[in-house]
Amino acid sequence: DCRQRRVGQAPWRGLEVHRKGGNHLAEGSKTLLLVGDSGVVSTILSMAAGIAPLMMDQGIAMPSPVILQTGDAELAEALKGHFQVLGAAVGTAVCMVRNDQCIVMLVSRNCKNSILHILGRDFPSLVFIAAGVVPSFLPDDYVLQLEDRISKPEAKVLAAEVGSFKAYAQQNPGIVVRDLEIFKSSNWYAENLFASPLTILFHATLAVYRSYHRGRHSEAETDTWLGILQDAIERCIRQAEGQGFDILQPIRRLVTTYIKEHSRIVIRDIESVDGQVEKALACDQAILFDYACYYFPEKLFRLMCGPLLDGVSILEIKARLLNEGVLHCNRESTHNFTVKRQFMTADGRMLRLRFLKISRSFIVEDGTLALEELGGG
Repeated sequence: DCRQRRVGQAPWRGLEVHRKGGNHLAEGSKTLLLVGDSGVVSTILSMAAGIAPLMMDQGIAMPSPVILQTGDAELAEALKGHFQVLGAAVGTAVCMVRNDQCIVMLVSRNCKNSILHILGRDFPSLVFIAAGVVPSFLPDDYVLQLEDRISKPEAKVLAAEVGSFKAYAQQNPGIVVRDLEIFKSSNWYAENLFASPLTILFHATLAVYRSYHRGRHSEAETDTWLGILQDAIERCIRQAEGQGFDILQPIRRLVTTYIKEHSRIVIRDIESVDGQVEKALACDQAILFDYACYYFPEKLFRLMCGPLLDGVSILEIKARLLNEGVLHCNRESTHNFTVKRQFMTADGRMLRLRFLKISRSFIVEDGTLALEELGGG
């Protein structure tokens, strides 16, 4: 599982990577494409699809499917558009697909049947893009979380070369096979036989790309460039190593962002509920807390999770939070995953309301502000 394995250093990478003076590589790249690690990884996947038949002959197969998990729907759409520019078959109409073409689908609950149909077919290069949460009906053996929004030139440069790289591979199959044979005889390959197939795929693709790039640039430039690309791949694999990141990170971000953007939400200690808080609770506009947990009205939590609900249902989100030990309720009664919480108001009345009970430690990480520090008191 690539989320559990650390990527080893590439055998062709130098001991030190110097980034100074690398900007000249971006000259002539005029197409507006996705940038950052997301752009690098998606572009290398497109390149891998271009040499997939030759790699399969060498026993190197692209894991299927590869799932690219993004932090939000905006980046997911950008990734889909990026793949489309690079020549991928995007969407569910994949009847006519070349064996060197990547198939890319944006995951949503509405296209579940189409996705299951495609999973049942033998496509060599299959990529799904999931915004926020990977639905439970998808196999999650090969998941890469792509979160960065840092603008970097390398993705644009790399993407501009996809077409010529594929043409190079088609015109020089013998050289590609030679490079793959050298890769498989390398010390790195021998030491990483049990690494994730996705890790091996990335390294094999860059081994072929090295020869392609070396024919157009100096050896020093090629070493520098390959180091930059390898850094991007290693960052994405390392991000994917943390178990539970799949569900927890997007939810945490959505909750805190919603609080920052909606100052009307009242956040109050459960022992300090006055008339203002009661009114806010009546219209699902208040969150209570104690030393261990936050108490969310179910409707408010659903609004916070809105950006994810195209891909997964609110029930699935709550069930997975429960399994992660973040959401607390009576496991024998999980029809809505809420608990009844009794508390006393400032004027001495006892109230008993239903909430989603979520661990405070999930929301408040080390060094981050508590919700009551972000929003209304």
